[in-house]
Amino acid sequence: MDSVDSLFPEAKERWRLNDLYKALGQVKGGEKRPNLNATEKALLRGLLCLVHPGDIAIALNWKPSSVKTELSTTIYQYVKVFTGHVTQRIRWHDVAEWLEAAGYKLPHSSSQGATPSPTTENLFTGISQRNEFIAAADIIHLVEQQILESRFSRSADVISRASFKKIQDVGDTYFTKNDYASAMDVYTTLIRQYAVEYPGILLKIAQIYSCTACYKDSVMLTYFALNYIKENAAKGKLYHLLAIAFDELCRRNPNPGILRQALNFYREASELSEQLNVVVLWNKFDLIVNFISTNQMRHARHINMAKIAWIEFRNATVHETSNFQDYVQEILADIRTVIAEGVEDPWLSGELDQFCNQFQKY
Repeated sequence: MDSVDSLFPEAKERWRLNDLYKALGQVKGGEKRPNLNATEKALLRGLLCLVHPGDIAIALNWKPSSVKTELSTTIYQYVKVFTGHVTQRIRWHDVAEWLEAAGYKLPHSSSQGATPSPTTENLFTGISQRNEFIAAADIIHLVEQQILESRFSRSADVISRASFKKIQDVGDTYFTKNDYASAMDVYTTLIRQYAVEYPGILLKIAQIYSCTACYKDSVMLTYFALNYIKENAAKGKLYHLLAIAFDELCRRNPNPGILRQALNFYREASELSEQLNVVVLWNKFDLIVNFISTNQMRHARHINMAKIAWIEFRNATVHETSNFQDYVQEILADIRTVIAEGVEDPWLSGELDQFCNQFQKY
């Protein structure tokens, strides 16, 4: 992870940064102690660069919930007091807007042509395909509208659960045929008209985003859906979508913090799965091995992590409740690829060879 002091450096090119540090520091500590700490300065710089708090969390190697709490108790409060918006609700993008209105943005900063640092721009932008469907932000807006409208009587235009299911089945049929555009049309129509069943539809739309490598939208919608979906099996699928996105991000940008996020999401997905899911466990192992082979910052503990992940996977394959038989051919093909690319640790290499020999018939 980059040093906290080095995060979001382009803020200096666009804002009167030192003046802001002093002004907000005075709100925090008064004239005698007008100082923001290093973390508060990094949070401020990220928001001034319009970096989403979730992406700030990745850069800081924090949990998104921790960044949200830290912002709520520090920067948001300082900015509200400083700009005179004490009684107003503040959102992450309000910080830059309110401070620009206060005169702290440098003139013509938008035309200076500064290139955003890869660390500070949305980390999923570089790995996401162009989203040809309705954007996740618009889906979220539709759902929020429906939540509000459902507070009032809508008996005249609410269809029965059976009718809703029939329409959803049409969308599911398109989905299984990989006709994602048609499936998306059906699902978004349901959300626009009927609020009662939206949690399950959110999962399906997030899956479409993931299947089409629109990881940015998949992550955004998945985080939102986790607030409303209660069933463990569905939540497990959402965590799997997050794991897939962070897995891909880590392979493109090997980083210990991103690796940890991906593994955490894989763990959540595994624990909430309806059955013992060897695909999740294999993906965990495969990601760690890939990280070891591509990241010069690897340590002995990453080898140990890989060994533990392999033991978990291997034990799951022989468990009577696992789905290994459904995916054995695909997983064995992946294992042979890992063997061909080379595994530095002798014990792991021997384990992989032995496993493949055990399932030669496949």
